[in-house]
Amino acid sequence: MNRRVLAVAVAIVVLAGAAFWYLHQSTGEEGEAKPTARVTLAALEVGPIAQTLEAYGVIDSAPGTDQLIPAPFDVLVRDVHVSVGTRVAPGDVLLEISASPDSQLLLETARSALVVAEKTLSATQERSDLKLATNQELIVARQGEADARARLESFKARGLGGEGLIRSPTAGIVTRVDATRGSQLLSGAALVTVARTQGREARLGIEGGDRLLVEPGQSATLTSSERSDPSSVASQVRSVGAALDATSGSLEVRVPVPGAAPLMLGEHVRALIQVGLHATALTVPRSAVLPEGEAQVLYTVKDYKAVRHEVRLGISSAERVEVFGPGLKAGDPVVVSGNYELTDGMDVTAETSSADPPP
Repeated sequence: MNRRVLAVAVAIVVLAGAAFWYLHQSTGEEGEAKPTARVTLAALEVGPIAQTLEAYGVIDSAPGTDQLIPAPFDVLVRDVHVSVGTRVAPGDVLLEISASPDSQLLLETARSALVVAEKTLSATQERSDLKLATNQELIVARQGEADARARLESFKARGLGGEGLIRSPTAGIVTRVDATRGSQLLSGAALVTVARTQGREARLGIEGGDRLLVEPGQSATLTSSERSDPSSVASQVRSVGAALDATSGSLEVRVPVPGAAPLMLGEHVRALIQVGLHATALTVPRSAVLPEGEAQVLYTVKDYKAVRHEVRLGISSAERVEVFGPGLKAGDPVVVSGNYELTDGMDVTAETSSADPPP
């Protein structure tokens, strides 16, 4: 009986020792296992890359294209036929006006003065023919008649005494109406402003620090910020301001709007200005490049191991960035996700990106 108990005890000790050894051995093997990172890859590409600058602004009249129509004389406004935003053609009636009492008096005075001057000239001519008037008197009479006639013709040319209709001198869009029905305005006062249809521009604002990037002639794409499905309008930068706006601190950039473009005056727009273009560049997705201190780093994969590269950056687009560095070539598999946990030489399991963005 004692021998049987002893044999069972020995067997238990042996089994416990075997189990302890097995568990210890397994733990040691797991502790020595190397970490493996799961990453997503995209191919390093060679192709064109464009750097763009984003700017916002509003569609405005180009300088010098607004046609301000002033009151030709002191007027009374009988009726207004247009409002801001009205599209007009040459000859369209904008306003109906009448001469003010003072203007009417000036017209009647000019007519009377011409009648008197004509009679004076006729009498002086008769006297001159009879040798009763000198040549100097005849010259003065002729000059008086010419002055009176010119004054009356000036009033008529400005519409005084005419039909009283103010017509648009050009095709365009009414951008301002200063006259109201029943108002009395002095000669030269603004009545209506018409912007020519072919004279629209995008007035954009950029940061002062971007001044050296933008130049006249660069390609620019305009899209409406107010429409759900805007179309793109291609144009070029016409001018770049030389002074910052004191209020906003921005610099004005002007981009002409083609005549057929569907952008309206006053419409807010977004612009992408192409400030740089490299026709042949080595590019990667932006997510492939990580900052490490003062360095920029990306990882490629070779034989299922991460390879670290310090790179210099060139120009960048919305999705990709140009890179320079030794040992990089087109087609290299570049890590675009999972790269934050990588170290040089680390084992990786990789999958290929299904939506590698274009350069």
